Amino acid sequence: MSMRTYLKTGFAVTALAGAAFASAPAASASTPVAPERISLAQSGGPFTAQGGSCDSVGDNGYSWWANCRVNSGHARAITTCSDGTTKYGPWQGVGYWRFGGECAPHRLTGYYAQFVG
Repeated sequence: MSMRTYLKTGFAVTALAGAAFASAPAASASTPVAPERISLAQSGGPFTAQGGSCDSVGDNGYSWWANCRVNSGHARAITTCSDGTTKYGPWQGVGYWRFGGECAPHRLTGYYAQFVG
C-alpha cells in the first residue's frame, strides 16, 4: 500500500450501527486538510497519527476492533471485505472511541482509522 501504515485492517466505533457520512467535515478555507487513512492491520499494534491515536487493535478474520482517541478534528473507521464492499463508520469528534467493523460471512481484507482536521 502507498499510504502510511500504523493500524490494523478492520473497522469499529461505539454505536457504529448508524449511517456513514458521505463527506468529511469542512476544513478551514485557509488550511485545507487531507484525510489521513491509517492501516491498522499492517501496523500490528498501537499507532499515533496527526489528530489521534489507536491501541488495543485486534481482529478474528471477520471483524476487527480498536480503541481510538481523537485529539482534534474527526475520525472514522473503514472496513474492507473480501466481497469487495467497503464499510464506513460515522465520523466521531474529540474523545475516546471503540472503533471496529464486521464483514461476516466474508473475510476482512483491510481495516483503517481515518483522521481529518
